[in-house]
Amino acid sequence: MSYGWEGACMSRIFIVEDDEVLCQELVRVLEVQGYEAHACQDFAAAPEEALAWDPDLMIVDLSLPGADGHAICRGVRKESAVPLIILTSSTSEFDEIMSLRLGADDFLTKPYSPMVLLAHIERALSRSGAKDPQGLSYAGLELDAPRSRVSY
Repeated sequence: MSYGWEGACMSRIFIVEDDEVLCQELVRVLEVQGYEAHACQDFAAAPEEALAWDPDLMIVDLSLPGADGHAICRGVRKESAVPLIILTSSTSEFDEIMSLRLGADDFLTKPYSPMVLLAHIERALSRSGAKDPQGLSYAGLELDAPRSRVSY
């Protein structure tokens, strides 16, 4: 989505999801909200691919072909403090506890509400100090709408 301003601040979100339809839906929802979204291409190399892309937040599924979401969390956490949201069909208490202990910041189950997911993303980004998708800048003028601040 274009805000009509040059240089609009945009957080980068890396998605690790094997369900192609769901992944495309996630990318579309995030982009409409002003985020830059990128889907993982190689689950076995997801930590490396994510770190190379340098996201502000990651969304990770646990059950992936040829890879394990917990191992991805572990691999990312060795190198980065990027916020991690687990989005999975697993309702297992074990998976939720394990994910949080391995460094995930949040755990949501499928099916999910896009609006609820966006609220969790906004909260995780605000706690991490990442760029706000609603912040705008133009010719040195900065607008931080959620915090009602303007600076030049």
